[in-house]
Amino acid sequence: MYNKKKKIKHKTLKIFFLLIGTIVTAVFLEAGILYLVNSQNVYKTSKVLLDQTIEIVEKNKQSEVRTVVADIPVYKGIALYVADKETGRIYGATDVSKIGVKLDDMGLRKQRKKIAKEKIASGIIRVDGKKNYYILKKTQKYIVGITYWIAVDNKSNLIAILIMVVYLSIAAVGILFMVLRLSKVKKE
Repeated sequence: MYNKKKKIKHKTLKIFFLLIGTIVTAVFLEAGILYLVNSQNVYKTSKVLLDQTIEIVEKNKQSEVRTVVADIPVYKGIALYVADKETGRIYGATDVSKIGVKLDDMGLRKQRKKIAKEKIASGIIRVDGKKNYYILKKTQKYIVGITYWIAVDNKSNLIAILIMVVYLSIAAVGILFMVLRLSKVKKE
């Protein structure tokens, strides 16, 4: 009798740890998938916004760039920059505090050198101490860039992951309860 109780307890613990392992694996998989999907969405959205900005800026005079870029609507965490192709000095930006600053001073020195050889550069960089995706594109007159604060996506991902943890935990408790009932039925 004591041996059967011990076996049932042992099986229950195995199933419990298996369920916990499944939940942890599912959460990490979802986090990875969300990261990949968001990275692709950010890149595509940024590229579209960048192309639209280039189209708008090319139609206007240099003296109007400052006001034109400042009026472009962007989501929270996104910043647009239009800089001189030669000096890297920013003429227009959605973040007005960056106007007059050089791209080099923002931490885009290597990227500006890379864009001198190629037409486009992208990656991850720190701007004002925050991790950002960036895309820079060279036009005939300007370097047009966009930065997207990575933490903006992390907040929405965290909510989705927490919902999944709650859902999977409820499912695991249900499965564990059913296994315990079945083991009691087999015992009788």
